[in-house]
Amino acid sequence: MQEKLDSVVILWRQPDTLALWGIPYKMREDVGQQPYDLWKARRDWKPLPAGWHGGSKRIDLDDWIYLGSPGWWSDMSRADQKSVEAFLEKHKGNIPGNPCEWVELNP
Repeated sequence: MQEKLDSVVILWRQPDTLALWGIPYKMREDVGQQPYDLWKARRDWKPLPAGWHGGSKRIDLDDWIYLGSPGWWSDMSRADQKSVEAFLEKHKGNIPGNPCEWVELNP
C-alpha cells in the first residue's frame, strides 16, 4: 500500500459517495481535464450493440487508489487503513471535502 500512496499525484472526492481517491498521474491541462471527466466517462460508457464493431473501450481507472469514504473503509485491511491515515495526516491541508473537488499534491 505504501508504494501506491507514494505514487499519488491527485486527491479527488467522488460526487455520489464522497469516497476519496488517490490518482497516480496529472490531469491533461491542455484540454482542461478533471478527475470527474474520467470518472464520468467510465460511469456512462455503454458497449455497442451486438454485431457492431469499433467504438471506444471502457476507460480503465484500476490504477486509482481508494482512500476511504466518510465513516467507511470498505474491505481495506487494518494495516492499509493505518497507512492511509498516516498519508492523509501528512496531506491534511490538501484533502478535498466537497463532491468533485480535487487537489494536485506538490512533490
